[in-house]
Amino acid sequence: ETEYCRMLADKTGALCGVSTALGAWSAGAPLEVCRELEQFGIELGTAFQVYDDWLDVWGNSHKSGKTLGTDLSQLKPTLPILRTLQQLSPDARDAWISCVEHDSPHAIEQMRSYLEQYDASVYTLEIAKELVRTATSRLEGIASRLGGHDNPAVRGLIFLAEASVQRTG
Repeated sequence: ETEYCRMLADKTGALCGVSTALGAWSAGAPLEVCRELEQFGIELGTAFQVYDDWLDVWGNSHKSGKTLGTDLSQLKPTLPILRTLQQLSPDARDAWISCVEHDSPHAIEQMRSYLEQYDASVYTLEIAKELVRTATSRLEGIASRLGGHDNPAVRGLIFLAEASVQRTG
């Protein structure tokens, strides 16, 4: 799970981190503020991706406009799956892995059952929301240097962070 979150931070997180740092830099922010906003962006991008993993399993394709369930059908090791595999007994995990290795049509159905049984939805949402809380707390720390909480940029970044884990789907 730690490695997976690091991968997300290196992927979507890095993209958002560079974007927020460059935005601050181009506005003439001090280097310290640019670095804090880069960290904000990394946490924001990671939260966005974790929530996207949640949407893929529990979202609504009509609302999201995406084809959902692809991560599960491709057995990509997303946070909900990793969390569930951690919670399974060794025997249940081995049985499921064997099911996957033998291309059993029941593998995905079994994983869906496990996902529900081990509250992977709640866990995944909480991780995404915790990342947003961490990101927005960074903004709290530098808000005074950016003109306070009334600064439209600060308000916009807080809104963006909160919206990243409330997308329709």
